[in-house]
Amino acid sequence: CGDGGWSDVSSFTTSEGVVVLFVDDDDNTPDIRPYYTDVFDDLGLTYDVWDTENSNFEPDLMTLGAYDLVVWASGHEWGGSAGPGPEGEAALSAWLDTGGTLLLSSQDYLYDQGLTSFGSNYLGVSDYESDEGQSVVAGVTAPFDGMSSTTLNYPFSDYSDVLELSAAGAVAFD
Repeated sequence: CGDGGWSDVSSFTTSEGVVVLFVDDDDNTPDIRPYYTDVFDDLGLTYDVWDTENSNFEPDLMTLGAYDLVVWASGHEWGGSAGPGPEGEAALSAWLDTGGTLLLSSQDYLYDQGLTSFGSNYLGVSDYESDEGQSVVAGVTAPFDGMSSTTLNYPFSDYSDVLELSAAGAVAFD
């Protein structure tokens, strides 16, 4: 159709990349922080660490709002403070409603907190069997479906659970 007129001038700004908050919710027996921060460093991610100090001293909504991704890991912690407590769940719920992304790695969150509305509505869990022990993981949906079966090696005792999904849940790993 031939030459056309010049377009209007446009501009764009690239993002700084994903900014991560790592919530260190372990009991430091063992300290699992390096397992995560070493990966963040290798990926060149910008991240901050929030240490719950083995309690429910957890980030609030204002704090969470500064991050794109929250990785919450409780390691071997159990006995009351594994995973987000009621105030942490409320803050995470509000933050997730604004578009945040959460990765929760906690073998005893459900053991300590029980199946709360946060667990049902945001994590997609309808029921669970505690302390079943999982030794292998495989990705089942994109982008993880190309991941082959991987043997899990825990730096602590394996008390992982079997989860049943609610209507809000979707399987990423099996």
